[in-house]
Amino acid sequence: MKRALILLLAIAACSPRPQAPEESTASVAPPVTDPWPGKYAGDLMVRIDPSHRIILVEGEADGCTGDVGLADGGLPSKAISANELEVTLQPDGVATCTFRIRKNGDMLTVTESETCAAYHGATCSFNGTAKRVK
Repeated sequence: MKRALILLLAIAACSPRPQAPEESTASVAPPVTDPWPGKYAGDLMVRIDPSHRIILVEGEADGCTGDVGLADGGLPSKAISANELEVTLQPDGVATCTFRIRKNGDMLTVTESETCAAYHGATCSFNGTAKRVK
């Protein structure tokens, strides 16, 4: 009996001890934020909402004015890449007007196709830059 007890104690001493489960060190990834929404001002004013609806407003001291999307609460855009959006207008079969908006940090660069004069007149354009203000 003594031998059995000694043998049992020896086996218990040599056996690996059960370990507590390791605590997970994985952290929760930070939420992804959309860099587009905001208000931008500069050569023109641009507003982009969370659903990427876009409003462009152009107004200069010399009397050039124009806007797209202001009365509609914004126009839908499509993503061309992670840093480029596009708005296309084709009212009543008139030639297509396209705006491209490129983002670099807090700066936007807006370019328009040649067929957008109906939205701002012949002497103005929506080509320009704007910096995030809000």
